[in-house]
Amino acid sequence: MKNEDKIIREYRIPREGVDLRELETACRDHLRTICRETPGAGWLQTAYEYLLARFFPESYQCSLSEDREKAVLRFIDILAGVLEREGRECPFDPGKHFALLTQEELAESLIKAEYERFLDCFYREGLY
Repeated sequence: MKNEDKIIREYRIPREGVDLRELETACRDHLRTICRETPGAGWLQTAYEYLLARFFPESYQCSLSEDREKAVLRFIDILAGVLEREGRECPFDPGKHFALLTQEELAESLIKAEYERFLDCFYREGLY
């Protein structure tokens, strides 16, 4: 089993949902095996800046070394896995969770193509 899978599976999710700072701390040793130096702003803030640059390249830049980028991508994967678990294990909270369209609703939508692109970003690109 990979370390990130273990973190995703074993991270204790409080009833009120994931504590992102606590998750960052839980990932720290694992991320150090990929990148020896923790970013000064921390992994959470660095991941946020990295995603901003990916989604809005004309407005944001984020230059990372190869090993730091690998660690950030691993942190994003872990975060996605833990948030997916949160969605299954915690009560629905409209302030934190997405109520995505059903297939029936999507079939009737006037913006189906745009919504499908959103879903692609949501699931594949880590937009959450």
